[in-house]
Amino acid sequence: MSDMENFTPEEMQKALFSHLVMSLASSAMQHLGKLVNPMTNTTETNIEAAQSTIDVIEMLEAKTKGNLDDEEARFLSQTLTALRMNYVETTTAPAPAPAPEPPKPGTPPAEPPPEDKKRFTKKYDGPPRPFQSLELCAAEFSNHW
Repeated sequence: MSDMENFTPEEMQKALFSHLVMSLASSAMQHLGKLVNPMTNTTETNIEAAQSTIDVIEMLEAKTKGNLDDEEARFLSQTLTALRMNYVETTTAPAPAPAPEPPKPGTPPAEPPPEDKKRFTKKYDGPPRPFQSLELCAAEFSNHW
């Protein structure tokens, strides 16, 4: 007897719906360069693909309005909010500075720029987790099961 037989059809549909939303959200985050592409093991940014994926999730929200229970609607709304915030963050981030040109042979090395004296520093417990808000949505959703 498989584990799938223990679920009611409604529970199965809830699980499949959340899986669909999470799959689309993961794809959007990957296109935003917030997740590593498991095929290439690199981060890649494709803003158009990210926008398209977010649009699909927005369409799901519009088409399922009134047909979701409160938990599913909240999960979908929180997922979209996290994706939109990450989209804005990615599209408004300043472009990375170009790499400095290597010195020409025979020229003396340039003097290093003066050190900036930092007045304040902030320490974090670990590396940044850009996908954390979506993970929290998923954790909250799964805690109700």
